[in-house]
Amino acid sequence: MNVRMPGTLKAARVIMAVYCVLGVLATGLGVVALLFAADLSENLQEDPAAQEMLTAEELEQLSAQNPTVNLVLGIVVLAVFLAATFRLGRGGGTAQLLVRLAAAASLLSALVTFTVGGGFGLGVVLSAGLAVLLLALNEVRASREWFAQTGQTGRTEVRP
Repeated sequence: MNVRMPGTLKAARVIMAVYCVLGVLATGLGVVALLFAADLSENLQEDPAAQEMLTAEELEQLSAQNPTVNLVLGIVVLAVFLAATFRLGRGGGTAQLLVRLAAAASLLSALVTFTVGGGFGLGVVLSAGLAVLLLALNEVRASREWFAQTGQTGRTEVRP
């Protein structure tokens, strides 16, 4: 017997898939930015004229930021979202747990962005909002019942 995936989980799956696509693009941009930041750092150390253009406070802010940590965190969050997105199609308790982990990873991302970024920015609001939305879609009664049924049968059917 095939069990249809509820609309709430279909929506969650689409949201996570869009997040994954945007995450891959952001990660690529982050790698490029790291490469340019390393080049900028070398140029600032070698060029006195470039050092004069930046104030001491701006130089200190540039050196205090650690974009590598943010990039690694982004890759980990993206990996959790990818796993949850692909596993959600099969259902069961593992899929439900992975969606919960994706929401937790999104909250962790919001917390790190808040502490490192120094305030409530768009990234914090979007990450926290995404976590709340995923949990809401994942924990409604129809979703919980579907996870329980697919955990027992191991068969799912996804229809548009």
